[in-house]
Amino acid sequence: MLNDKNTKVKSLWRYPVKSLLGEELQEIRVDLRGFEGDREFAVVNTQGRLGSGKNTRRFVQIDNLLSLSSRKEGNQFVVELPSGGSLPVLSRPLDDQLSEYLGQKVTVERESKVPHFDDGSVHIITTGGLSSLEKMIPKGQVDERRFRPNIVLDADFDDNQLLGKTIEVGSVRLEVTDKMRRGRMVTLEQRELLHAPEILKAITITGAVNFGVYARVISPGVMSCQSKIRILEGGR
Repeated sequence: MLNDKNTKVKSLWRYPVKSLLGEELQEIRVDLRGFEGDREFAVVNTQGRLGSGKNTRRFVQIDNLLSLSSRKEGNQFVVELPSGGSLPVLSRPLDDQLSEYLGQKVTVERESKVPHFDDGSVHIITTGGLSSLEKMIPKGQVDERRFRPNIVLDADFDDNQLLGKTIEVGSVRLEVTDKMRRGRMVTLEQRELLHAPEILKAITITGAVNFGVYARVISPGVMSCQSKIRILEGGR
């Protein structure tokens, strides 16, 4: 049985535009889809595939997305450009500038019937998991931002120990459903974090390519940094 007595939220993250850098939050409203505004938008190429760090049927690898960031400014979401300044999503000037910067025709589009999420809607990692990875590669710049979590739990256990559990975070209840499969995205340079292929190599040592877990929202509500966590053994 996990000891949740001292477990709390360390940080909260939202990524308004999929595969771009996001914003750290002090509080977030959570609905049945996930974090309000998270991955609500995506960079889309002329074939209708979503910009990402990988190539699949749905996604297309577009380099330099992690040099861009998105956040909420007032009542609208914006993309911050490497040249400075920001432009609102769903605007022609932003599409034109991104197309020029990325070297191909793209638009920023709102999610429609198909979710922009790779898999689960809420992604969780723990400081215990980060610490274990850092011990394997102490010079590898292990940093929570590389893993693009929604929730970082200040906990002394690895995230995979949450599998099958239901957790209460603030007034939100989540069911932890799956492990998070990793790819090259965790190795890429972003801001002061350097390219670090050794991180993915360390994750694969156990024979799997998993780090972090997915959860689905059972009960909507609000959570904040420093929210206490309650872990319900054996489900709801």
